[in-house]
Amino acid sequence: MGVRAIEPALIQGYTDPFDEDIFTDRLAGSMRRTAEAAGISCVAFSAHIDIGAPDGDEQLRRRIRFASQLGARRVVTNAAKTEFQETFFQRIDGLAREAEAAGVVIALENPGDGRPNIIDNAAAARAFITKYDNPWIRLNYDPGNLLTHQPHLDPVTDAQDLGPGLVSMHLKNASLQGDRMRFTALHRGSIDYAAVLAHTDGLDPVPEYCVELPIRVSRAPGGKPFRDSELVPLETIHEALDASLSWLTGT
Repeated sequence: MGVRAIEPALIQGYTDPFDEDIFTDRLAGSMRRTAEAAGISCVAFSAHIDIGAPDGDEQLRRRIRFASQLGARRVVTNAAKTEFQETFFQRIDGLAREAEAAGVVIALENPGDGRPNIIDNAAAARAFITKYDNPWIRLNYDPGNLLTHQPHLDPVTDAQDLGPGLVSMHLKNASLQGDRMRFTALHRGSIDYAAVLAHTDGLDPVPEYCVELPIRVSRAPGGKPFRDSELVPLETIHEALDASLSWLTGT
């Protein structure tokens, strides 16, 4: 498949359940060594939380340290639901200083859960980064999250608001199957990624792209995630990843 970089994830609802004790230097070191033995680097760590929620700042501190031990350049998280925005803004300066000390950028991502957030879409992301311009607080955008978070928006049109502060993007696609949005290979879902990338490829700098394939997960209307009880066959994962990377790279 030619994969040379990955973005490990530990996200409640997306991965197996875990508690906060999992974020140890020992686990991060083990994951890093495993990746390096395969010739793969960990460029980012996906660790979505609500920074404004109770204990959200401590949760992010643990994840910043974990990302640093992985050798990752950034930790990807949500910002905060609007009900916690005051606490978020009280915390963000201190967290930016800790991110700088660790050498890990905090990349804030638009969510997919349908609950109003400080960063709901690309326009909100751009407004945030224009107001709060700090090199250690940047943006990660996911067009696929709009499908369940703000389904009234067109991801292609929304992406036109992407610009300053965008360091990375999660590329995932989905289509409605029954009463659930189910994730697919990048070019097989309802989002026209050729049109999205036509804009983002022209940005300076061009964001890093991460293909995200949570094909064991589906989302109900409103955004609640569900994990299938059965594991996805490895050959199914390989096929979807191969197809996505081939489409993305034109090979």
